[in-house]
Amino acid sequence: MSDILIINTTTHVVNILLDTPDGEKKLVAFPPSGVVAQVSTKTVSVPEGEPTALVSIVMGDPEGLPDERPDVVFITGTLVLSAPKAAERGDLLAPYNLQRDANGRPTHCLKFSVSEGMTLYTMRGVNAALRAYLEGTRTPEGDLERYRALVASQRGSDEDGAAGDN
Repeated sequence: MSDILIINTTTHVVNILLDTPDGEKKLVAFPPSGVVAQVSTKTVSVPEGEPTALVSIVMGDPEGLPDERPDVVFITGTLVLSAPKAAERGDLLAPYNLQRDANGRPTHCLKFSVSEGMTLYTMRGVNAALRAYLEGTRTPEGDLERYRALVASQRGSDEDGAAGDN
């Protein structure tokens, strides 16, 4: 199994509190990648055309999500993960069981929820990556740098191929 890279596509650091093998707790922080995944929503008054205090929320498609890549999983917000088109993907996580501070601000999650299309192979890869973060053999920052290098090299090879077509 190759290394799964876990990349944060939210606008903020995502923290997850994990159990270490010796029973301790360790916070793992995923820095924002600079790529932001969002989903649009539209509200419709219901019943339509009548004055009412009720609305139906219609979810749009996820926007800003990178294309699926082998061995890369993206952290998104729960709203993005809940979008109907997100169910088709096998590479999405969202913070689950958020913990909050005394002022109600999220501090960390206890688990990640997965997109419906995620395979057991990918789930095992995500768990292996989380174990590596706990053991200190990998870091989310290091994986983000690996991802950026992967994207840049692919972009470069795409441009080389396009230049060769002339």
